[in-house]
Amino acid sequence: NLTSFPLPGLMTKADRVNFEKTMLKAFDVLKADPKYGGTVYSLTPDAAWREVTGEYKNPNLMSDAKYKELVKAHVMFKDMDADPYLKSAGIASDWPCGRGCYRSADGGFIIWFGEEDQLRI
Repeated sequence: NLTSFPLPGLMTKADRVNFEKTMLKAFDVLKADPKYGGTVYSLTPDAAWREVTGEYKNPNLMSDAKYKELVKAHVMFKDMDADPYLKSAGIASDWPCGRGCYRSADGGFIIWFGEEDQLRI
């Protein structure tokens, strides 16, 4: 249930990272299903992950090169912090914490988390 989280414009860094962590449970179900499989790609830096979750490392943190590859392939969204409209609405706050995507093994199914919508399928 995601009703405990505010909309992106009002989320704190802790909200964003906890939202991501909550979604990992759903992504684990998809990854375990042979019809989907796949990978979670996270932008949340290890330091922010540790600060909020108490866990030393973000298990899904992607490299900068992987991020650029996914943006170029239109799988991942661009740097929201560069958009003055998203910044003024508070949607880009705490970039890149709590942002990322799940991508099915065949690449045909993508879920963005932490973008303008909490989730975009």
